[in-house]
Amino acid sequence: MTTKEKADLVRKACQKGYCMDYDSFLKLYDKQDEYYTREKFERMQRDFSKWFCELDSAMAARFMEGL
Repeated sequence: MTTKEKADLVRKACQKGYCMDYDSFLKLYDKQDEYYTREKFERMQRDFSKWFCELDSAMAARFMEGL
């Protein structure tokens, strides 16, 4: 993967996080609307890079699907 391809992938991940609506976020976590998921969604919207770095490998891979 070239440096440009890596940069494009990071940009796509950031765009996905910042543009994701709450319903899509619930599907990602496979959970119902509750305090936990609302808090996680708000954290993702406030500080995407921190939120993403705190994901385990399985959830990070799930988030990156389709990019």
